[in-house]
Amino acid sequence: MADQPSSAQGRTEQAEEQSQRARLEEAEARAARYKQLSFDDGNIILQADTASFCVHRSILSLHSEVFRDMFAVGNSDGEETRDGVPVLRLPDQDDELYELLRALYLPQHINRTIPMDFGLSLILLKMSTKYMVNFVRQEIISRLIRCYPNSIRKYRTRRVRAEDKNHILALEAALQHDVPVILPTVFLNCCQMSLDDILDGISIADGSILHFTPSTLKVILRGRQKLLDLQRLWLADFMPKFTSQLHCKEVREGLAQVFVSKSMVESFDMFAPLSGEGLCRACKHDMAREWWIMRADIWRKVPECFGLRWESAPVAARVTR
Repeated sequence: MADQPSSAQGRTEQAEEQSQRARLEEAEARAARYKQLSFDDGNIILQADTASFCVHRSILSLHSEVFRDMFAVGNSDGEETRDGVPVLRLPDQDDELYELLRALYLPQHINRTIPMDFGLSLILLKMSTKYMVNFVRQEIISRLIRCYPNSIRKYRTRRVRAEDKNHILALEAALQHDVPVILPTVFLNCCQMSLDDILDGISIADGSILHFTPSTLKVILRGRQKLLDLQRLWLADFMPKFTSQLHCKEVREGLAQVFVSKSMVESFDMFAPLSGEGLCRACKHDMAREWWIMRADIWRKVPECFGLRWESAPVAARVTR
């Protein structure tokens, strides 16, 4: 029994040692990554939070109007230098500046055929908007549109589907960085989250909770109610017409009960096609036609539920300062 405290202390010390070793290895790996974007012939040092990158004014000026304007101001007498190279201090986190520079020097890594982490996409959206790097912003918006299309046909057949936690991140990013083209579909996906997650937020890996801001929460809850009201209005008109014929009447009435008892907003996708299992061919055809009319009408009204309108996908990304 007397050995138990020392044994437990030993395990604690071992766990702490392993944690310190892991942090050291992570820091070394990060420093090695950053070094890849620091060049011997660079003529400007970008200083982020703790990391610095010796890069080329010409590359930055070519792609970024913001950097081009910074360099056009000219040198001041009290300019900070490091080994004779001017230093430009930026209020950016290390990883965020690194990812922007990597996109400028190695643009193939943001090619739309290569899968990209959702969090990385939002970092690049933020940085490309801030520094007006149009080709990066345009590519990231194209990726987001594939997750949140503004066409009902593309919405039904989309292959890339974001997790619920990403809806929260995407909504915040779209509002902050001027991406109105995805907003109606992002709001729609937020409405399809569980009510508990909408109100209380979603826990993520680091133990923190992602949640909506009070203002966006109001928009979501009001929009969700408007979608439910649209659903009820359509069902009130759709179901009596749908069950009026004698053949397949029992099957139709069964389907009607399913629709009435479930919320299309939360329980299942209101824009998915219906199977029509158990119905004759004629009834399946009638049902598919009426259901498509209903879905198309509701889809047109989705933006109005959130005080928005459908935006066209941009040919070139719009960037604002």
